[in-house]
Amino acid sequence: MKIIAAFMASLSLFLVGGCSLFAEWESGRVETVARSEDRACRQRDYQWPSEAYIECRLQLYNHRNRENWERLSLSQNSPGEISAAANRSGERYKPARRDNFDCEMRPSSAGDIDYVHCAETDTARPDINP
Repeated sequence: MKIIAAFMASLSLFLVGGCSLFAEWESGRVETVARSEDRACRQRDYQWPSEAYIECRLQLYNHRNRENWERLSLSQNSPGEISAAANRSGERYKPARRDNFDCEMRPSSAGDIDYVHCAETDTARPDINP
C-alpha cells in the first residue's frame, strides 16, 4: 500500500511539474510570436498603439489562426474529404473581428523589453459569419 501511495505522490509531482513546464513553454511561444508579428507591422511603418498597427496585427493573427485551422482540418480528413467535410458540418474558419480584438503591453518573460500582445478579447463569441 505504501508503494502505491508513493507512486501516486510521485506521479502527481511529475504531472504538476509537466504542466508547469508546458505553461512556461507556451508563454515563451506566445511572446516569440508576438515579437515576430510586432516586427512585421513595424517594418510596414505601423507604430503601437495606432489603429493601423492594431489592424496589421489583426490581419497577421487571422492569417496565423487560419493556417492552424487548415492544418487541423487536414489532420482530421484525407485530402479529398476536406471541403466535403467542411460543407457537411457547416464549419468554416471564423476570423477575429476588430471589435473583439485588442493589444496591450506585457512584461517580457526574460525581464528585458516589454512586448505588445494582441488577441481576441472575447473567446466565447457567437458565430460572426454574415
